[in-house]
Amino acid sequence: MSSTNQIYTKAVPSQEMKQLPLELASNISLVHRILMADPSEYVNLTITGDSRILSTPSYQEFEHLLNNNSNNSNNNNERRRRTEDQEGRPVVAIDFAITIKKAFRDQVCEKMQETMSIKPAADLLIELHKALRALIPSRQDLHGILQDSDVRNCQSREQLVTFCVKAAQSLSLLESEARAESTVAWIHLAQSRSAGGGGGDDDQEESPDQFLVTSLLYLLFKSELCAKDKEDFYFSSIWVPELARVGPTIARTAFEKQYGCLFDPSTAPATRQWLKSITRANGTDKLNTQIQIKKAWISDIVLRDKNAGNMTLPEIFYLDQILLQSIRMAVRMAVAGSALGIYACQAAGQSTDVLEHDLEPLSELDVRRTTLVKAMGERFKDEATYENDVAESVVGLARCWQPSNNLDAANEELLRSKTRRVLAADDSVVELLDGRMKASFIELLTLLSPPLVSTTTAPAEMRSGRSTDVAAAAAAAVSSSSGNSMSRKGAFLSRATSLFRSKGMTLFASDLALAAWNALRVIEVAILLYYDAIMEPSLRAG
Repeated sequence: MSSTNQIYTKAVPSQEMKQLPLELASNISLVHRILMADPSEYVNLTITGDSRILSTPSYQEFEHLLNNNSNNSNNNNERRRRTEDQEGRPVVAIDFAITIKKAFRDQVCEKMQETMSIKPAADLLIELHKALRALIPSRQDLHGILQDSDVRNCQSREQLVTFCVKAAQSLSLLESEARAESTVAWIHLAQSRSAGGGGGDDDQEESPDQFLVTSLLYLLFKSELCAKDKEDFYFSSIWVPELARVGPTIARTAFEKQYGCLFDPSTAPATRQWLKSITRANGTDKLNTQIQIKKAWISDIVLRDKNAGNMTLPEIFYLDQILLQSIRMAVRMAVAGSALGIYACQAAGQSTDVLEHDLEPLSELDVRRTTLVKAMGERFKDEATYENDVAESVVGLARCWQPSNNLDAANEELLRSKTRRVLAADDSVVELLDGRMKASFIELLTLLSPPLVSTTTAPAEMRSGRSTDVAAAAAAAVSSSSGNSMSRKGAFLSRATSLFRSKGMTLFASDLALAAWNALRVIEVAILLYYDAIMEPSLRAG
């Protein structure tokens, strides 16, 4: 047996797992991330954890970026709108290290002018050929379609553009249909320019050399995007389901390497001590026992009372520390922000019933809410500045509910005073919402609802090949892009959002719903991995 196989066998003990790449099977953080995911999310998972690149910039967008045409605020706002999803996370890799690419493009163009040669551009085209061949390494019979020798012997810029078009045509056949649209659009643009038709208003700003080199950089970018799509698609469709299947074994093995044998009573003492403190009635079945564990997870750990003293985090949550911190931060932000929202309502003379209504995206209220969240998150400021900025945001929120869009001086000063008390956690409404929050989390985590059937259709941008059923492909693309899949996570978030709205926390309902889902998944995965070996024996001993 080779040394590689020996290491692999130690890292992945089960014979069933030997087909998994070592770099995946030995990456416990990746395995844990997959175990935490809802099956409906598998299609969006990547090895690195970065968001998938779901949209493709056109050649014009790429060229504008290189020429720094996106500096004005209007273009920045438009680009931000197109490149972020509803939660503000990037969904388009629109920043291609622009400064470096622009400098490289300019350097190649200058070299072409100085040497009166197209060789610098020809070298780029040969690099593109190599990238395209790498997309289909086993199809040696197709590698000869793009001839490097033809490029090296090329004598004119026009002929080189023709070879670029040929390479682009090959690329468009390897890309998904959604990705290929922008490649085909570039082919039409290049052919139009070659025929003397130009390429639009912006085309006049580009010299022939600039167009050629920018086009090559664009096609190289598209080939890199295609390679990433291929990697992501294979990972999500082949390895993720397999890692989800064998992940519990991998996770238990990793835990034992760090803390000792799962069945040894001395292993994970903090975990066992916590479990023994949970009261369980005699004769309680497995389902109700797990409900008690979930309740204790929220009461003792996630939303632990500040007067209960410090507690050592149970070892079974050793991979969830960062997520646990983010859950607690979301809850603290929501409690304080919801209290401020109540006071803003009162200052504006509004009933707090408005805090149970849906929050329309991009409405004035949503904008004010975003401003408040941003101000509350800037804790790096000095105390006086921080309190003043948050108070200004709360006053702005109150004015949003005030028909005259104005507050009298007395109400405004009272609102500022209440804001300071809330931020100091010295407020009765904060205490009330703390209790309401804990009860809501427990209710959500102990709901007995069966999981819904989930769909894991790959986004249209990520699919490879060409569908023979156009209608079915179009329907799948609409379903995928609209996010209308029925998943357990989607059902949970919907119910959780409604519950938090009914508790008067509309301003933070979505954030709280996601925090509750994460809390649920942490304890569910822990139960999956450790119930039989650690949890049940410790509860019985307690």
